[in-house]
Amino acid sequence: MEPERENMPARNLRFLVVEDHSFQRAMLVRLLRTMGASAVQEAEDGTAALELLRDPARAIDIVISDISMPGMDGMQLVRHLSELGARVSLILASAVDPNLLATIANMARGYRVRMLGVVNKPPTAAKLAPLLDLHRKGIADPDVQRAGVPLEDLATGWTNHDFDPWFEPEVDLATNVLHAFHAVPRWRHPERGSLAPDTFLPSVRARGLWDEFAWMLLERSVWACVRWRKRGIQAAVSIQVLLEGWSEPQLGLRVIRVVTEGGLRPSDAILLVPESAFISGSAAVLENLARLRLEGFSLGLAYPASVDTVAKIPGVFTDLRFPASAGNEDIQQLLVLAREAHLRTCAQGVDRAAQWGTLKNLGCKLASGPLVAPAMHLDQAMEWALLRARQSRGASPA
Repeated sequence: MEPERENMPARNLRFLVVEDHSFQRAMLVRLLRTMGASAVQEAEDGTAALELLRDPARAIDIVISDISMPGMDGMQLVRHLSELGARVSLILASAVDPNLLATIANMARGYRVRMLGVVNKPPTAAKLAPLLDLHRKGIADPDVQRAGVPLEDLATGWTNHDFDPWFEPEVDLATNVLHAFHAVPRWRHPERGSLAPDTFLPSVRARGLWDEFAWMLLERSVWACVRWRKRGIQAAVSIQVLLEGWSEPQLGLRVIRVVTEGGLRPSDAILLVPESAFISGSAAVLENLARLRLEGFSLGLAYPASVDTVAKIPGVFTDLRFPASAGNEDIQQLLVLAREAHLRTCAQGVDRAAQWGTLKNLGCKLASGPLVAPAMHLDQAMEWALLRARQSRGASPA
């Protein structure tokens, strides 16, 4: 096998694409072939798909199906896959509604169908690759749901609103005044309690729900900021915009709409842009960033991807986050570059008084971490801020 094919996510896998729109079906077939698929078959609805699945001469590993189709739709196809006893994995392609997602996930579990996840249309290699990886893990394990967090658990948590941002304070190193709350995703699991993002975000990505989760985090963070500002807490909200579609021309407009329709001014939001947004270097990415800046948003970067990016896109970014645990020499160099680019800097994870003093002397603007306060749920964060406002504003926790 050629080395380049060995690294393709769909290598040695056989697919059945079920889609009633001929153009969308053709595009998905082409995509799978570019991803290394060894065979791709096509069906225009569930009935045609079952005929192919019943044919022993047409081996299939993964079915990728639309949900809304004339004749037999994707929901019916799930039931028939169970009745057929087909040992295939299933990916559904559609616009994801949380309630529908929960229904499909629970139905697939009841029917013992190996449901890998869902992808929003149009499918892309980035969306499909994690689901194909789940299939490979499930080959050695007859219950593919055990690969990471099961889809039905994510769906149930989604519909029950168990995913929420918690908020970590960012304070001014010189004055100790609260500047912003940084949104950190948490899962209020009914059995395991509050779960940190590293315990569930990989499964959110693997199940094809990454962008949906990012929009939900943005919406709920905006709602939270509106609530605390109504209580007199004049702090911005810092949000990691984890979207993968920064090259989509309408993304910036949608972000603006979510924030403003949620009742928040753009100037009260700091949007942290992921490194993945700059990989393509497309004009659409730059258009989205420029549009957000013109609207009044602050745009932030996270170290270490930031240095080269700031040099390539001057004047777009306003903020820079970096770990306080980085070496002093690296921090000094970073702060010099940030000062030249007029970036507001925030050291994350500050846990010692000595770090506080050093960062302050080096010209860092903001700090967050255990020495300030941990991430807190919204009500706790608001009470923390209100109590702090009643106390001395000039003393540092050092």
